[in-house]
Amino acid sequence: MADAPERHSTAPETQRLSRREFLHLAQGVGLGVASAGLLAACAPAAAPAPGGQAQPAAPAQRRMRDITFLLDVTPYGKHALYYAGADHGEFARAGFNVKFASGQGSGDVVRKIGAKAADFGLADTSAVIVARAEGAMIKQTFMTHYKNLMSVFSLKKHGINQPKDLEGKTIATTAGDASLVMLPAFARINNFDHTKVSTLVTDFPSKLPAVLAGRAHGSFDFYTSWPTWVRAGQRQNEEVSAMRYADWGLDIYNNGIVVHDDLLRSEPNMVKEFLHALAEAIAWAVENPDAANAITLKYNPALDRDTARDELQVHIDHLMVDEVRRNGIGLMSEDKMRRTHQLVLENYDLKRPVEFEEFWTNEFAPRGIIPKV
Repeated sequence: MADAPERHSTAPETQRLSRREFLHLAQGVGLGVASAGLLAACAPAAAPAPGGQAQPAAPAQRRMRDITFLLDVTPYGKHALYYAGADHGEFARAGFNVKFASGQGSGDVVRKIGAKAADFGLADTSAVIVARAEGAMIKQTFMTHYKNLMSVFSLKKHGINQPKDLEGKTIATTAGDASLVMLPAFARINNFDHTKVSTLVTDFPSKLPAVLAGRAHGSFDFYTSWPTWVRAGQRQNEEVSAMRYADWGLDIYNNGIVVHDDLLRSEPNMVKEFLHALAEAIAWAVENPDAANAITLKYNPALDRDTARDELQVHIDHLMVDEVRRNGIGLMSEDKMRRTHQLVLENYDLKRPVEFEEFWTNEFAPRGIIPKV
């Protein structure tokens, strides 16, 4: 894929914990997450741009379009890149009133987008391919997790130091966690038997407490959650460990913005306008991470400020790769997408073949919106 011309952004279980058990553990570890299923209505407002000049408010006569944006999991620090457009004004200036809802992993998000339960969703690319094979008419349209964040977190004492150590272990997970979806591929690359890995299916906020309580040996998670695990371990006098899929041969595209085919066909300009506003918001958040973190805490006050800020930084570090510095936020490279596609095809018995061109597109992503960092 040819590089686009640069243009800097001009805008800124089966078993579950009881509620009492979870709250007790959360207090003990300082876990900063809101309850699952959170629906946060975001009231946009004008705010200063990075250069200090005020951005114009959305014209009073403009008709605002209500949009539902489905996050991959319960909001935490990494989601500042998406919340930013609410208070900083990018969504309002583009004519959108955005409400955020939380999913239970990428598998859940792709099902809901396939059912048209939300307009846009944040979901893993491998989950999109699998869902497409099962009949979900959805596409990956805009990338944000460029470097693979899939990980297994655990307590050091459980000895999960290499992929084969997962055999015989119980790992906490949401039903649709991307790390669980790609476990067979991870196992094939690293020569272990994924059928010997047991799972404890729960919701996102309960995974860490489940490990600390001894209900599981580890947790499938994205590396953006690592700061929460580090602080939790410190409070419990436990050493924690992380095994990243990318360090063991599986660096593929992760989460991006998933849209139903019908919306892409019926309202292509609306999709382009929303994704352009989102890219502008992300660029501002990368340039102003402390301010973006403050916006996230406004809508999710239970989060710990320092932990959320560290989680945001992990996301930024996995976003600002060479291809983003060349082409801008959102665009995807054909080569890396082919690797992602091939890994899924090789490791899944899909209900039908999914052609390379049918599950992703660069048609709607903006060009050249590059954070000035």
